[in-house]
Amino acid sequence: MTQCSEIEMTAKDFENEVDYAIWCAVCGKPSPWLIDSKFDAKGTFEQRFVDGDRQILLWEINRCAQQKRLIPKWAADALYEIIFGMAKGTLVKNSWNDAFGQPYADRKQPGGMRTRAQMFDAYREVIKLKAENKANKNKKMSSQEIYREAGKRLTPKQSGDVVKKLFGDVNRAIKKGEWVLSCAV
Repeated sequence: MTQCSEIEMTAKDFENEVDYAIWCAVCGKPSPWLIDSKFDAKGTFEQRFVDGDRQILLWEINRCAQQKRLIPKWAADALYEIIFGMAKGTLVKNSWNDAFGQPYADRKQPGGMRTRAQMFDAYREVIKLKAENKANKNKKMSSQEIYREAGKRLTPKQSGDVVKKLFGDVNRAIKKGEWVLSCAV
């Protein structure tokens, strides 16, 4: 049986471009999104689970549910073992982290991921501001001013340095041919 994770997906299969970028990164495909370096994004989801990536089980189950497909036997068996082991007390699983792996390597990462989720918005704002700046015959903005202004337009607001980093990450991925924006600027 084909694993859900092996079925080709496009940006149209996701609610937004960030979700698609995350999925690409999880699947080991080119993406400006970052994933936990503790786990290699190579191989099948089943092999990655066997190698210790507990979260990959949830990615496989989610994708199967989204596609209205059967969950592969390895994933169903793993979930069964976790759920019933916890219910019977035969597996010492006291928390989400024990059952499915720690969501973030450190406490700073959730905030960083919320900021990173703005990468495409930051990129588009910078491109928009650069175009406005080019068209403005009176006062020209410096690059730093453009990044700062783009940061003010984001929700939540970001510093110019953060916007510069996000813009750079997306821009590099586009220039390398590793990413194509799913909707026009």
